[in-house]
Amino acid sequence: MRGLDVFLDDQFVQEMEFGTEFTQSVSPGEHVVRITNRLYSAKLNVTTKVGETAHIQVGNYFGLSGLILITIFGVGHYKVFIREVTDKAA
Repeated sequence: MRGLDVFLDDQFVQEMEFGTEFTQSVSPGEHVVRITNRLYSAKLNVTTKVGETAHIQVGNYFGLSGLILITIFGVGHYKVFIREVTDKAA
């Protein structure tokens, strides 16, 4: 799996490898979280309040064309996803 570069408000924060997680403190207000696997990117607007914690899940996945390529040639491209998780256990 490709690693993901994480940006917060256009500033590089962390490179994530498969299966890792990290915590980032932010000031209350509106923020933009962007991820990229250097082929595809996705972003999420997040608004935090004082004392609030936002849980965000990111990752790579195969789209249909990537799945076809991996099936035929053994290599393919991953797309990325980013979403806010409302249940911490999810």
